[in-house]
Amino acid sequence: MIYNTVVLKVLTFIVLFLGFSFSIMSFASLLKPFYWLFDVLTHFSLQYALALALCVLLGLVIGIRPYLLGLFAVALVMNLYFLFPFFWPRSREEANSNVLRVVSLNVLTSNQNYEKITTYLRASNADIVLLSEIEPELMTVIKTSLADLYPHVYNEAMEGTHGLAFISRLPFVKTETIILDERHHRFLTAELEWQGKRFKIYGSHPHAPLAGRWARSRNEEIEVIREHIKQETKPHILLGDFNASPWSTPMAQLFAQTNLRHGALGFGIYPTWRYRTMLLGAPIDHILVSEDWQVSAYKVQRDVGSDHFPVFAELQLP
Repeated sequence: MIYNTVVLKVLTFIVLFLGFSFSIMSFASLLKPFYWLFDVLTHFSLQYALALALCVLLGLVIGIRPYLLGLFAVALVMNLYFLFPFFWPRSREEANSNVLRVVSLNVLTSNQNYEKITTYLRASNADIVLLSEIEPELMTVIKTSLADLYPHVYNEAMEGTHGLAFISRLPFVKTETIILDERHHRFLTAELEWQGKRFKIYGSHPHAPLAGRWARSRNEEIEVIREHIKQETKPHILLGDFNASPWSTPMAQLFAQTNLRHGALGFGIYPTWRYRTMLLGAPIDHILVSEDWQVSAYKVQRDVGSDHFPVFAELQLP
């Protein structure tokens, strides 16, 4: 009897501690426009929802006070509201052979497993790939070992974390590099032709919000990207490691002021980056498409030795 009482007290403490912690972080994330750390909290809505669902279920079993249970339930519902559009199935056409396969992959500058990266790229069967944090040494390996698959390269590789490159099966009609800030963050744009139609693809890797000034830099970079996208009339795709969740302030503004939508809608949203463990993972790599595109598949794919997972999408122009 004493043992059961101790177990119940310990379990109650754990449920209350976790329930309060995840509820506070959930509600604090609503203050995202006012402080950068609150915006970072938006990265973990999936974890909040799973933890709070467990707390509510255990709370019902062990009989915690109704008002506490209600608090946890409100926080849970709020997170489910954010997640719902991604997990609610959408009607879509069956994929056919005429699909454009695109991949966004942050390779991680310290990742020396070049063979794992090139093996994945060959197996992905993608038509266009955006590579982030790509350095000249790895770019040389990719150009040499995958020349048969990706003969067209738009190369802005550089030392450090700012390198970007498009590799493509399709020839580039036109390319442009836009420098976003004094730290050499850049925004790649390329025009291509597919199935007799011209389209634009944009790739970027804004600053990681590891401090207030870096968060402001990230937001300013996404704002510049947003202003370019607003003027685009052709079918277009925006992809990359944005260091921002779909619910963060700059991404919410991007969706609100352009005709872009997230490619993962209806396919689920999962962490694309993790710090040591998936418990500290966040969906910060995205493939976004204009309303011209039909998304027939969207996946977070296997580990390539990076702290990011590749993001893959199959797209169609109806």
